[in-house]
Amino acid sequence: MPISACFSDGASGSLNVHHGSCTSKDGAFSFANTVPGVFENAKNADGFVEITPLKPSHRVRIQANICEDCRTIVFDY
Repeated sequence: MPISACFSDGASGSLNVHHGSCTSKDGAFSFANTVPGVFENAKNADGFVEITPLKPSHRVRIQANICEDCRTIVFDY
């Protein structure tokens, strides 16, 4: 199922879209094209995008929507 069918306003394609939160115990969310090694700085990874700033020893939460049909999570940052 295309993402647009699940998450568009007034979508009737999926009844399994829920609003909630994504959480992280290590204090940050980020995205990159590759997963950095244990001893590499994630900010140097190809395609790195900081979604939330690092807050050591803090939990981080971002609002998100999940479609259980297409197994996709969508959030704004």
